[in-house]
Amino acid sequence: MKIEIRNLAKSYCLAHGHQHHVFSDISLTVESGSLLVILGPSGCGKSTLLNIIAGLKRASCGTILADGKTIDGPSPSRNLLFQNPRLLPWLTVAENIAFGCRIRGDKQNLASRVSEVIKVMSLTAFANAYPAELSVGMTQRVSLASALLADPKLLLLDEPFSSLDTFKRQALQQEVIKMWQQRHITTIVVTHDIDEAIKLGQRIILMAGKPCTIHKIYDVNLTYPRDYENIEFLNLRASVINELSKNYVEG
Repeated sequence: MKIEIRNLAKSYCLAHGHQHHVFSDISLTVESGSLLVILGPSGCGKSTLLNIIAGLKRASCGTILADGKTIDGPSPSRNLLFQNPRLLPWLTVAENIAFGCRIRGDKQNLASRVSEVIKVMSLTAFANAYPAELSVGMTQRVSLASALLADPKLLLLDEPFSSLDTFKRQALQQEVIKMWQQRHITTIVVTHDIDEAIKLGQRIILMAGKPCTIHKIYDVNLTYPRDYENIEFLNLRASVINELSKNYVEG
């Protein structure tokens, strides 16, 4: 799925009547099958932008096109994975993964499809477990499996690894890279972690300022899997840190 963002802006009316401008003049093209990372400090509007792309929020002005059609609401073809996994505690892992498809009436070969995606996410031993019996990392993998089962054309990940420890985070990052390489799903990841952005993205969109805008776009020409000690990785990291330090505005 190709995403085209044109002159997008978002603002809110605060309680005292003043306008809070989240971001302005965002223009961007995300090519079909690419892996894009949106990087910026907390509170700069990254998640708001992701929710607008998902169709869960409306922009104040500007347009977003998905394969040439204006986004005016949610769609199963655009699947958003939230920062905190949202599983139903009374359903098993397999039932949680299948839940969205059952609600939409997408039941053709559902059991075999669920089994396949459980295997892909290395959850076979926990198919009949309940959410309370899972680690945080497993819970996030269940959410990702549910997203993949819908066979979306666009996968949106809103800081999905922020609650994980270093080891689990790196393992799940590799799962996302492997999934993207195998399925060629257009993927957009939001993060405020510079190393994570460089490890994942083909392109990194650096957002900063008040109101937030796109300050720089980095094309990352490093092969996967990426080595944190690679000199090109370290040079890019230093460049991003320098750019952020120049443009960071607290608040």
